Amino acid sequence: MNEPEPDSDPRDEAAAGQAKPRRPRREARRPIVTLEQLPLFADERSLSEAVLGHGKYTHWRAVVPLLEGRGFPKIDGLMGGRYTRAVRAFFDREYRIHGDEQVSKPHSPAKLGAAHQPANLGATWKKRERKP
Repeated sequence: MNEPEPDSDPRDEAAAGQAKPRRPRREARRPIVTLEQLPLFADERSLSEAVLGHGKYTHWRAVVPLLEGRGFPKIDGLMGGRYTRAVRAFFDREYRIHGDEQVSKPHSPAKLGAAHQPANLGATWKKRERKP
């Protein structure tokens, strides 16, 4: 007698003539690209992926002309790309990472429950004396 092998599945024998249904492929995750991983002069598509993430190239193309008006580095014609360190420095300046206005010391703690005092606006205020 023909006995099925212990490791075989009887459903496989019935569907031997038919193709097995395929599972939809999962899109492989792309590794995250950072500005530090790019060459010194990077093309637009690579910069868009490093700054905005994968699939944002169309948005990047719309935003770059606005950024160039604010000092964003232009494409170097000789090198064929934007200088990535200048791109990084632009965003650091834009978000004041290394600027003069960076908070250098923590704020003083709030005095909860203290009486409200008028702000000192540089003028000396004198109380008027009321005449009886």
